[in-house]
Amino acid sequence: MKTLLKSFAVLGALTLPSHAIFGIGGHWAPALGLEVKGDSGSINQNANIRLDEQGTSGLKGFGVKLWIDAFPLVDIQLSGNVQFSTYGANVIVPTGSGDTTVPLEFNLGPLFPKAKPPFGRIFGDIAVLYPFLKFPPMVSLIKLYGGGGLTYGVATEVMNSKFAKSAMDKAVAGGFNPATATPTAVAQVLADDITNAGLKSGMGGFLQLGAQAKPPVIPIAVYLDFKYHFLSFNPDAVSGGLTMELGGALAF
Repeated sequence: MKTLLKSFAVLGALTLPSHAIFGIGGHWAPALGLEVKGDSGSINQNANIRLDEQGTSGLKGFGVKLWIDAFPLVDIQLSGNVQFSTYGANVIVPTGSGDTTVPLEFNLGPLFPKAKPPFGRIFGDIAVLYPFLKFPPMVSLIKLYGGGGLTYGVATEVMNSKFAKSAMDKAVAGGFNPATATPTAVAQVLADDITNAGLKSGMGGFLQLGAQAKPPVIPIAVYLDFKYHFLSFNPDAVSGGLTMELGGALAF
């Protein structure tokens, strides 16, 4: 009799819906295919100073996620991500012996030590998702869902030729003479300007498709989400890209 009761208890536990109504976790969050566009051009015609910005593709990232599955038809997810990378940029300044190329280096704080120009962004998402498939039906080890939501974020500016020309124009208006300045001084003008430029911020939307897996009883889940953001907070020099969120969570 005891063996029979134990068998029913185990069977009952295994047939309970495995997906928890609450979860919190962390994830790897790269931006796949995102492009910081390369750009070259004159930033001061009088002194014939040029910028060569080489761009980059893709961002590294990480983030956190909170979900609530307590509603009848939809799930709610909140997530926050930090993504970052660096790109090459050089200032080309004519000198008596020919052109001198100075690589730009920036120091935007503890997250971005002095190195190549960084591009970084931080954003938060709130999503409303519809779970369109649970497999297998009784136990629901795997759940697929889709939907979308709103995002708010901040991002650093990009040192392209448009930004660099504006920085040089402001310096000239303040008394800086690029024709007599050293190449290092010209590069420092650009570095100082983007350091003081602050962050670009804004709201946008996104579409999301993902999957979540959770075994019965054990309060651990894994998830994989893909998000396409639009009308967002990126500078004009940044385009495209999908954010992938791959992680694990405690689920109750």
